[in-house]
Amino acid sequence: MIRRKLSSQTGLTFVELLVTFMIFTMLTSLIIGYLINSMNNFKRVNEEIALHDEANYVMSQIVNYIFVATDVKIISDTESSSLIEVTSFEGHKKILGFACKKAVVGTDYGNFEDYPKTGLDCSHNTFNGIDILPINNEFNEFISSGTNASKITVDHTNDTVKIEMVIKNDQSKFGKTLVLDSEVSFVHVE
Repeated sequence: MIRRKLSSQTGLTFVELLVTFMIFTMLTSLIIGYLINSMNNFKRVNEEIALHDEANYVMSQIVNYIFVATDVKIISDTESSSLIEVTSFEGHKKILGFACKKAVVGTDYGNFEDYPKTGLDCSHNTFNGIDILPINNEFNEFISSGTNASKITVDHTNDTVKIEMVIKNDQSKFGKTLVLDSEVSFVHVE
C-alpha cells in the first residue's frame, strides 16, 4: 500500500507549478523588454540617419548653386527668412536659403529689381513675387528663429558663404535636432 501511494505521486505540486510559472514569466518579460528596447533604438537610429541624409541632400543642393556663382548677395535676413541671390556664370539668378521653415530655391528670373517688393509670402511660397520651391520634404522643419537658427551669411572679403543649417523632424517622437555648418567659396566676378 505504501508502495502504491508513492508511485502515484508523479505530478507537480501547486507550489512547484507556481514557481515554474513565475520563473518563466520573469524570463519572458526580460526578453520582451530587451526586444522592445532594441526596436525603439532601431527606430531612433533610423530617424537620425534619415535626418542626416536630408540635411546632407539640402546642403549639397545649396552648395552646388553657390560653388558656380559669380556673385552672391543677401536679399533677406529676417526672423523668418535667410535668403541669398546667386548669379551663375551664364547670368542666371536664383534665390536660395531658408524661409517659411523650409530650405528653398527660387526659380530663374531676370532682374530682381523688376519684381514688386511684396516680401515673403509663405502661403503662396513666394518672395517678392518670385516662386520659391522647397528642396526638403514636408516632415523636416528648418529652425528659423532664436539663437540656434538656420541662416546664411556672405563674406565678400574672402568670397565665401557660410551656411548654418538647423533641422528637426516634426514627425519624430524623439525630437532630435541636427546642426550642420558649411563654408563655401565662390568665384566673385566684377
